[in-house]
Amino acid sequence: MSDQDTNGRKGFSGFSLVLWFAGGALAGAAGAYLMQAQNRARVRDLAERTRDKAGRIPKALHDASSAAQDAFAASYGANGDAAKLTEPKR
Repeated sequence: MSDQDTNGRKGFSGFSLVLWFAGGALAGAAGAYLMQAQNRARVRDLAERTRDKAGRIPKALHDASSAAQDAFAASYGANGDAAKLTEPKR
C-alpha cells in the first residue's frame, strides 16, 4: 500500500481496530455460550437434527430427478415424437 492510499498514516485505522475488538468480543461471547452445559446439549441436538435432515436430501433429489425423467419421457409419445400441445378452448 502506498502512502497515498493511507493518507501518509502508518498502522491500523480506528475503524479496523473497532472491527477487531468487536470480532474478539463476539468470539468470546460464543465461547462463553458454549461453555454452559445446557447450551452445549442444545447445540448438539440441533447439529444432530440438521445432520438427519441433510442425510435425506440425496434420496429426495434422486426421487425428484426420477420423477422429472419419467415426466419428460411421458411427454414424448411411444414413437418418440413430442406430444402436441393444444391451445385451451375459450
